[in-house]
Amino acid sequence: MRVFGKSRFNGKQILIVLSFLLTTMSFSVPVIQAEEEQAKSPDVLLIYSSGTPLDYYSNGPLFEKIRQRSHGEVDVVTTATPFKENCKTIARELASVLRNKRFVVRVAKAADIKHRNEILHARLVIIGTPSRFGNVSWELKKLFDEQFSQIGALEKRGFAKRRIAAFAMAEILPSANAALKAIKSAVTDCQGRFGPTMTFLIKHSKKEVRQRINQFANELEPLVKHN
Repeated sequence: MRVFGKSRFNGKQILIVLSFLLTTMSFSVPVIQAEEEQAKSPDVLLIYSSGTPLDYYSNGPLFEKIRQRSHGEVDVVTTATPFKENCKTIARELASVLRNKRFVVRVAKAADIKHRNEILHARLVIIGTPSRFGNVSWELKKLFDEQFSQIGALEKRGFAKRRIAAFAMAEILPSANAALKAIKSAVTDCQGRFGPTMTFLIKHSKKEVRQRINQFANELEPLVKHN
């Protein structure tokens, strides 16, 4: 830069400025990298699939089509993901309780997991699913097919006996337990240890759901510290 035809900075001043900028950048890069690593390696990775809330079926266009085809005889279509309390709301509340225990928690939809390292780098993984015909949701089945299969095939020690916790939501307890059994199969196939688990039923009151979330978080706390 020139002022009235003369250089504003001499060579020595320019070197001082450049030296200062380089020093500042050298300090900021490690900080940025550390923050990125923390985001990639949380204490807890909470993976959930919530499906479509019940209200969509009871009031939406799909329900209207079903009603018309059944000549008005159908008055409700049930699903294990009601609008107010579902796997998404449970996952977020569980994450909030665990954060209050000073843990770094990442909450992610099953579809958001793009690489097996996202699962392997967490100290504890929690999986949440609604029950679908006695099984996990298709989103979680896809996660198992794409990421868990890679962990089993490409990682020499798989999960290396690490624990994978889980919760399931259903209309009846046998359905929730069946979904948990499907998760257990995927975990043990990858040399992981399964549990603890928690079940939620759509008939549970908001108070009971909160009590179960707090109980589950208390069971998980020593596992996060141990891992």
